[in-house]
Amino acid sequence: MKRLASITATLALTLLPFTAQAQDYASLIDEDFLRATFPFSEGESMKHADCEVKTVFTCTYIWGAPSDKDAARASLGLAPEGHRVMVMFAETNGMAAWPRATQTYPDGQDISGLGQAAMWSAARGQISVMTAENLLFHVNVEDFPQETATAVAAHILEGL
Repeated sequence: MKRLASITATLALTLLPFTAQAQDYASLIDEDFLRATFPFSEGESMKHADCEVKTVFTCTYIWGAPSDKDAARASLGLAPEGHRVMVMFAETNGMAAWPRATQTYPDGQDISGLGQAAMWSAARGQISVMTAENLLFHVNVEDFPQETATAVAAHILEGL
């Protein structure tokens, strides 16, 4: 959770005001794509899929085995526990925002072939991508490898 707060704070520094176009981002990832990209063990199902404007437009996907704790967490207004993938989108003023968006990556590795710029951070479990249209997005996969984050990022770029 501390990692997410740091990511959100960094994004807030790089944003332009969000527009209605953000709602289009919700359709970029569906359960079929997640099942094809991430391991779903037998008995696991999608428990939560939500896209909303927080500090930035954020989509959160959670899956796992059903648990008695899920209802208790929901009654407190919390998402269920499980495997989690988050995608955060921010419209920026271009590549000038890139250094600030990635400055908190202690181990940033440039990735070629994705958007105008892309960087992976194993410490953050996240890949960040800047598109030619000045859209910055972060794919946070925490418990999954770089290849999985890269596959999600490429899928998003194909859908934009």
